[in-house]
Amino acid sequence: NHQEEAADKGRRGGSHVREHLTWRQAADRAVERLESVCGQPIRRTITLVGQSGSLTGHTETTLPVSQVDCLILNSHSDDRSLASNALERNTDVRLNKVPIEEAATPGERLNSAVAGLTSDYVLLLQDRTIVTAGWFDLLTAQLDVDPTVGLVVPSASNGRSDQSVRSKYRSKKKELQKFTRRHRNRFAGQVVKIESVSAACVLIRRDVLLELGGFEVTFQTDAFIDDLVRRAEQRGYRTVCAREAYVHCEEEDSSIEEARERKAIACLAQGDRHRLSGAHDEALAQYREALALKDDYVEAALVCSATLLEMDKPEEAAKLFLPLVEKYPESGRIQNYLGRCLFRAGQIEEAKSRFERALTLMPGFSEAHGNLAVLLWEQGRLDEAVEYMSTAAELAPSDPDTLFNIGMIYAQLGQGLEAIDAITGYLTVSPEDNDTRAHLAALLIDNGRESDGLAELERVLGEDPGHTDATRVLRQLETLVASNEGQQDTP
Repeated sequence: NHQEEAADKGRRGGSHVREHLTWRQAADRAVERLESVCGQPIRRTITLVGQSGSLTGHTETTLPVSQVDCLILNSHSDDRSLASNALERNTDVRLNKVPIEEAATPGERLNSAVAGLTSDYVLLLQDRTIVTAGWFDLLTAQLDVDPTVGLVVPSASNGRSDQSVRSKYRSKKKELQKFTRRHRNRFAGQVVKIESVSAACVLIRRDVLLELGGFEVTFQTDAFIDDLVRRAEQRGYRTVCAREAYVHCEEEDSSIEEARERKAIACLAQGDRHRLSGAHDEALAQYREALALKDDYVEAALVCSATLLEMDKPEEAAKLFLPLVEKYPESGRIQNYLGRCLFRAGQIEEAKSRFERALTLMPGFSEAHGNLAVLLWEQGRLDEAVEYMSTAAELAPSDPDTLFNIGMIYAQLGQGLEAIDAITGYLTVSPEDNDTRAHLAALLIDNGRESDGLAELERVLGEDPGHTDATRVLRQLETLVASNEGQQDTP
């Protein structure tokens, strides 16, 4: 029996290697990016269970993951004791169970521990989840070999879509073990991208979790994990199911609230896809449905309002935030976004009071400083505008909108050198903005730097030969040069 199991492991290991060698190009690209940053060679490897096969043909032993931070969501299930024993028996890595504070929502509870996470990978686990042999290595293998994978889940008895597997066992001990062996043979090496997952067992890259700012706190149910999946996808990180891995988690009746929250997330994701394709009406319909399903879905309100602003409907955009202001009166961000919509609607004084309220609640909120500066600028109060915009720049020195607005204000004040510095800084983070580059060319010419201005114009016209502003500035420069030459020729 032991020999047969060893042979079976060897066959599956070989299949795993052949399957994942197709990711060589992705691995090479990741290595090239890292080499350019670190300036030192990095070995190309794919990780198996405690081994790595070098893509250059060599084999070496790698250090396995020694510890993983674990966030455990508690329940009242009868399976908790059995699940705890299975976790200890079937997990080779040390799990650091991070304490979680009591809070109203799953996201709030989990976020209480996010700041203290130290391991590269973070495990989210429900205390009733019964893990099976090899589960952890099969999950980490996906994160080890592909840097674009941000989250990975196993197959599960209570899984969603391609993650779901119909269980065929009565006992959660021996029969479950036999089922798991058959399951692994059936799904060996299979990995599928997935958009909706169970919160029973999720392995997450810590840097991705931190990049996303943790978990969304307004969800009352396990739907919060789908929102994390959606936001990770926006940042270019995929969520996959390693189908070969399997965990048992007692099925619970999905509540109406969970179904509504998951549907709201799906509507928001679909709306984003419509918006990217330019189908604003279809996007708006999806965003409105998301808000109808979950009226406190702040991100849905934000993108819905942005879409309405793009459609030149600022009054409708502002109305979206009124119920959110009532529900979250201490949110500086919501005050700021409402102010932005009111400003676009021409309600200047009301917008000004919202920006000021946002800064009272969040004195370090750079965007509100910048928005108030633009409002004051529009009112002709340039000195005050410069003060607020300078604060915004100190708080967010690389924010392109702030740098652009500072440049425009300085230009209007006649402070050409300061304007050139600010706009040059803006173009380092937004080099594709040819309209602003043409404006920079005009500023350079006005401040005696004709050759630099000409270089900027040549760059713009090289990319867009018909660029109106660049053509106009070039003609002005030609007129200026001709005028200077005429004056020099005059005796």
